[in-house]
Amino acid sequence: NTSVSIESGAVVTATGSTYDGVATVDVPGTAATPGVFYLNENAQINAGNGLRLNAGGMSLLGSLNAGHGHGSLSLTANNISFANDNNVQPAVIGVPKDVNLNWSSLDLANYDDLTLISRGSMSFQQDVATMKAKGTLTLDAGSYSIAYGTIPAKVSFDAGGKMTLLNSGAAPDLTKPSISNNSSLALTAAGIDIAPRNGILFNQFGTVTLNSTSDVTLQGSGTVTIAQNLNINAP
Repeated sequence: NTSVSIESGAVVTATGSTYDGVATVDVPGTAATPGVFYLNENAQINAGNGLRLNAGGMSLLGSLNAGHGHGSLSLTANNISFANDNNVQPAVIGVPKDVNLNWSSLDLANYDDLTLISRGSMSFQQDVATMKAKGTLTLDAGSYSIAYGTIPAKVSFDAGGKMTLLNSGAAPDLTKPSISNNSSLALTAAGIDIAPRNGILFNQFGTVTLNSTSDVTLQGSGTVTIAQNLNINAP
């Protein structure tokens, strides 16, 4: 199949026993025909412990729940764009090829372990966007950029646990990274591990700041490219 759809009002539950229930949707498709996952309005996926979503594109208009506030979520898509304002609902015309994540409406802060994987890029749709995770946060992408490059943006990720940055997907285009009007990206966590592998590009941000209450560790091989300024704050 090239699509999975949970219709409005439908509820899918994976209870398991004592928080070991995991709900998985796996429809990546191909480069020519990306798989699509539709979670329509008022539809729900509930899992005792974890959610694993893997598709080319997604339309997430319903609700996701795992572990009663102590679960995990792993989400993989071709590209990921972010908003954190409930009023921002990006229009999807036709079949979605990527995924738009509204941090607030999807309650992405409410997981002990949150993993977001983009086979391509992660981009930000608002001039101010703050994404908070109460536990560990893994961001796996080749590049980070601003969706509307002419608007200065202040973007931050804040994890209560460790934050891991890596790129297990395609290598980014490292030629001539651009800067967008004093835009900034701040990454704050109890510890930060960076494993570039195929390379990570922070594009369009004039300043990237890493704030850690413990170590900032660079692991393995690969290159991290920043358009202009890098600040590292650690004990």
